[in-house]
Amino acid sequence: MDKRVPIALIIALCVQTGGGIWWASGINMQVMRHDRDLIRVEAVANSNRTAANSQEVQVARLTEQISGLREDIATLVQALNRIP
Repeated sequence: MDKRVPIALIIALCVQTGGGIWWASGINMQVMRHDRDLIRVEAVANSNRTAANSQEVQVARLTEQISGLREDIATLVQALNRIP
């Protein structure tokens, strides 16, 4: 090692390199945490999609039933109107 390179410069470079590694490690942990959170959010979204599809089918059935009931009520009203 050349005596012209100050020891303080070597220490500063080591500290700076250590800090960079520490920062990169922190970023890596955040990315991993976000990946786990994203997987959980996707699972919940898929579950919600399935529930929404089921509810859509139920609403369609109820709509059909209501239409049928309206027709039945209209028929009953017509029959009552024919009674003298």
